[in-house]
Amino acid sequence: MLSSPLALWCLRIVTRLAVCGACLAAAVVQAQTWPRSTPEAQGIDSRGIAQLLAQVQRENIGIHSFAVIRHGHVVAEAYRYPYTATTRHVLYSGSKSFTSALLGIAIEQGLISGVDEHVVDFFPDKLPATVPENLRQMRLRHLLTMSTGHASDTMSRITSTNDWVKAFLALPVENTPGSRFVYNSGATVMLSAAIQQRSGMNLLAFAERHLFPKLGITDYTWEAGPNQLTAGGWGLSLRLLDFARLGQLYLKNGEFNGQRVVPADWVAESTHSHIDSNNVNPFWGSGYGYQFWMNDFGGYRADGAYGQYAFVLPEYDAVVVFNSHLSDTEMPAKLVRRWLLPAMRSASPLPDNPAAVALIERSAAVLAASSSTSLTFTTLPQDCLRLPGEPATFAAEARGATSYQWFKDGAAISGATSATLTLASVTPEQAGRYSVEARNATSSLMSYAVELKVGWSQLVALSSRAPAGTGEQTLIMGFAFAGAGSKPLLVRGVGPGLLAGAPDLAGRLLNDPRLTLHNMDDGTTTAENDNWGGTAALRTAFAATGVGGLADASADAALVADLSGNLYSAHVTGADGGVGVALAEAYDADASRHDRRLKALSVRNQVGIGGDILIAGFVLTGEMPRPMIIRGLGPALVPAVSSGAVLANPVLRLHRYVNGQWELVASNDNWDSSAAAIQAFRTAGLAPITSSSLDAVLLLDLEPGIYTAQLSGARGTTGVGLIEVYEGPIQ
Repeated sequence: MLSSPLALWCLRIVTRLAVCGACLAAAVVQAQTWPRSTPEAQGIDSRGIAQLLAQVQRENIGIHSFAVIRHGHVVAEAYRYPYTATTRHVLYSGSKSFTSALLGIAIEQGLISGVDEHVVDFFPDKLPATVPENLRQMRLRHLLTMSTGHASDTMSRITSTNDWVKAFLALPVENTPGSRFVYNSGATVMLSAAIQQRSGMNLLAFAERHLFPKLGITDYTWEAGPNQLTAGGWGLSLRLLDFARLGQLYLKNGEFNGQRVVPADWVAESTHSHIDSNNVNPFWGSGYGYQFWMNDFGGYRADGAYGQYAFVLPEYDAVVVFNSHLSDTEMPAKLVRRWLLPAMRSASPLPDNPAAVALIERSAAVLAASSSTSLTFTTLPQDCLRLPGEPATFAAEARGATSYQWFKDGAAISGATSATLTLASVTPEQAGRYSVEARNATSSLMSYAVELKVGWSQLVALSSRAPAGTGEQTLIMGFAFAGAGSKPLLVRGVGPGLLAGAPDLAGRLLNDPRLTLHNMDDGTTTAENDNWGGTAALRTAFAATGVGGLADASADAALVADLSGNLYSAHVTGADGGVGVALAEAYDADASRHDRRLKALSVRNQVGIGGDILIAGFVLTGEMPRPMIIRGLGPALVPAVSSGAVLANPVLRLHRYVNGQWELVASNDNWDSSAAAIQAFRTAGLAPITSSSLDAVLLLDLEPGIYTAQLSGARGTTGVGLIEVYEGPIQ
């Protein structure tokens, strides 16, 4: 149970909207305009939110308030003392996105003709005696996209004067407008001034007439400078859920509660990248729109100093808002990536999880209190997938706990009374639902249940498709085994045989593939083939593994080899020196054996555009999902490949074949440098990637099925790239 009226007020979650007697009636009316829901009812796994709040408390992260809105419903919110749902919090540069919305409204009203109006045309009485050419060429779109041509931010140079507009226009414009991104809060001041010039009212008054009432925002302040010029680029203070209203407005393409507020085409134009934001950190380097930043994990955001964020996530029909005071201002994004995005994979309602909702309530109540001795989990257990015989560990930690008791399927486990439960060698009989109760002398707190699944799943087929030739153009597919002994493998190098399934490749195929299989452990050649010859043994192997047949007289290559080593590579070259698209394939010819299995695939090649992107395919079979690490590398190949030759900004997309068509499972452009990813690389024996690199990474639990990983270059770039597919560590 929540322990105080303040805590009840500070966590508005599920359908239980609790209000203490005298708590600001007007604010209550306003808050009721947001429907409330459990996370599960909106397709969110509550455990992700509980994990997020546990990490906030464990690491004492300086988040002041936090809320998640999905399908238009508030599913969770929390406030750290002394902040509450009625506290106005300064948004810093999060204010800029409101200014952008107001400019779109002004254009819709005909006050401004469009983003290509020249800045100098708004302020003829404030121009310098001689107008430099770069200033003359500056347009509103350059103000919107932080590409004014100034060499540095103009904010400090104009706010020290008594006329911000005149000071801005007097500054040197060192570069051609539109040529490069330089963050510039003074540019947003000029957007505010343009609206004031044409509307006859300052930006705040314009917002009070045309934006705030339509969003239900009634409690606000916005800093102003000389001549009552609203700052525009900073200084707006709002309640947390009022900040979320802008996100919801943009999520719904400019409508709020069914009313058109901002033109839909303005929303669309504002929320895609117009300019390279010129930062090696993907969080700030994924592009900039009209006063909105692009997220590296999809969607876009209003973004203010010290961690003020309204993340708009159209893929998930969600808005996530934070007010904070952080030195690591990317931390809210890290929390979203790690906990919330995986929790929002379902678009449909999930089964209720009252235990997880109760933990969210408890965490929020503890945050809301000025001091608390209440039990609260700071580490929570997670689902676990294991092969028979592997160890499994569940870990938990609760602040204020003096003892613990673990349960399986609701029954206490004898002797399991520490914070960590370890099962040394799991059996199918140990599969089930595990939970832990934290205890002290006066109270107890039960975690939600997590599941231990015991079964098998493994890679049974690997493939890679790319242009192939000879020398540096050789198509090389590497693969690795786990387990001792030997296993038969069917390996193929296909060129002409691709035509039946991909007629668009006519005239572009490798006409005569040669296949060579190398043992990378000792550097020897294991087997090779040029023209498979239509032999009965190979036809039998094709049928046994379920792969498509090849014409008896085709020049495709194939072989079966019994392999006892760990690392191998299959090389496909042009036997006649030719170049063309080819496919390398490897199939487990005895998938019934689970003690020795394929565990990894890698393919390196030149990555082109269109039909010349790099594609790696794999098939998972088994009884349960399998954690997988999929990486698309370019910069990480340096120095093995020169920096000028690599794929500079890889984009990785994973598709699954479902009901006769390919469906996108996940994508990544620039990995998140998370601790979870770094640990996964280390556990799987993968080479590390520098935290600032633009390489792409996916960590996923994949159901058995047929998949393709596709590697291309951002904005049509090309270069040498590498796809890696590895069994991930089972948590």
